[in-house]
Amino acid sequence: PQYVYGRGGQSLADSWRSGPHAYLGATVSGFPNLFLLIGPNTGLGHNSMIYMIESQITYILDCLRTIDRRNLRAV
Repeated sequence: PQYVYGRGGQSLADSWRSGPHAYLGATVSGFPNLFLLIGPNTGLGHNSMIYMIESQITYILDCLRTIDRRNLRAV
């Protein structure tokens, strides 16, 4: 298993103990620079997952460009 820890040493497993959650299914509050594909609540029953993955990649690339452009350490 892979263990993921965010700010303050909180594990992702503890953060999701009451149920997984992520902004746009791609980022989790308190876990800077952690990006997910096909994260929580992104399963589609009426459309292509390819579209969802492409949309998440676009969002993640925009975040990474912002980090680079603004010389940030975390987002």
